[in-house]
Amino acid sequence: MPAAPGNNYNPHGRGKGNINEVSKRVKETFAALLEGRAEELAEALDRIRDKDPKGYLELYIKLSERFVPAMSRTEVTGLDGEPIQPIQIILPKKDE
Repeated sequence: MPAAPGNNYNPHGRGKGNINEVSKRVKETFAALLEGRAEELAEALDRIRDKDPKGYLELYIKLSERFVPAMSRTEVTGLDGEPIQPIQIILPKKDE
């Protein structure tokens, strides 16, 4: 029988938001490999950019996705999911 949503029958499992230990070690190892080699990496990226600008952008995006968390989209609505009603604020001119 499959587990009910939200219940995997493992009350002592990894908590929400905790990083998998293997993933954590891989990230730490990769960071250690890059440590002190930022200038070398930047020069390599520059060479790629000069030869293949499109490939450079694709590689840059892929690298950034590994180190910069993606931003999630948030939809803003009014009460009960209704559209937000705009308000207009009219400021008096300083001369008035």
